[in-house]
Amino acid sequence: MPGWATTEVHKSIYEGKGLQKALREQPWAIDMLDDMGEAPLHTACKLGRAEEVEELIAAKADVNQIGCASTTTLDKWCNSPLHYLAEHSDADPKTLRTIIELLILTNPSSIEAANENGMTPILTALATNHLASLQGLQEAGASLFAVTYYSRNILHLAAMYCTEHILNFLVTLEISGVDTELQDDPHADTPWDQFRFSMLAPESKLGTGHRPSPQEQKAFAKLYQGIRNRNLEHDIRHLDQALVALRRRCTAEARQHIAVPKKQKEDWKQPELANWYRAVDKRIQHSEWNLAMEDVQDYVQELKAELDNSIWDISSKYDQIWDASS
Repeated sequence: MPGWATTEVHKSIYEGKGLQKALREQPWAIDMLDDMGEAPLHTACKLGRAEEVEELIAAKADVNQIGCASTTTLDKWCNSPLHYLAEHSDADPKTLRTIIELLILTNPSSIEAANENGMTPILTALATNHLASLQGLQEAGASLFAVTYYSRNILHLAAMYCTEHILNFLVTLEISGVDTELQDDPHADTPWDQFRFSMLAPESKLGTGHRPSPQEQKAFAKLYQGIRNRNLEHDIRHLDQALVALRRRCTAEARQHIAVPKKQKEDWKQPELANWYRAVDKRIQHSEWNLAMEDVQDYVQELKAELDNSIWDISSKYDQIWDASS
């Protein structure tokens, strides 16, 4: 039982009995935050109590309560019930899936709700190494492409926090379309920088991150390389299809295939690559067939060469700051 000020509704959830009686006696407490900033629904999710979650929802617990800067039930630190589940619950996978289903059926947007740092529930499960929550949220449709307010994606988080079993699970998903170069400014860390930092930085500088073991380094490298290669293959595939259309002098089809990677580079805020795709698109619009084909063919060769490059050859600013052998 908690030692801080709380309500009978909260207490009944901790004790695992008497929730209906507590709700009858203290109906006003159904959405009240205790001294830890938890509403009863947060507590039930944290403890993995599916029956209590269902009872609270049936009693009209407000899963759409607005607070801070998000769009779901929020505690003082802007964490939703799904965040609590993702970070704290040790319930079995079946129970976790039941709770996830109950919450997203009541409020579908909760599965992607971000807390004050931009962490969604699935990113929270990832960063706190809760495999069952991660699997349950992923199966329920949570996006692995979420980016925090500090421009961190799953690769940044995996590099700093994830243990081997989480990394190996991510590898099995064969993810593509995650930006391996994401950074919020030219001086910020890319995912590879974050990985090298976790490997090379003094322990005193790791903060809440951890030093990856040799097995974790290998697992992260496999994850990173798989995503990088699938991203490259995605671009090569569309460029090859554009070449086929260019040889047939089919402007609309060629532009359609150029448009897909062009939009991705724009979304990823990679101006040099986005500008290259725009330039090729202009050549196609002006029927500069041969020049467009030469540009595309040359770039396809570059991408294929990059596929053959080891990720361990990628440079990082931290390689210059800390010697790997020191």
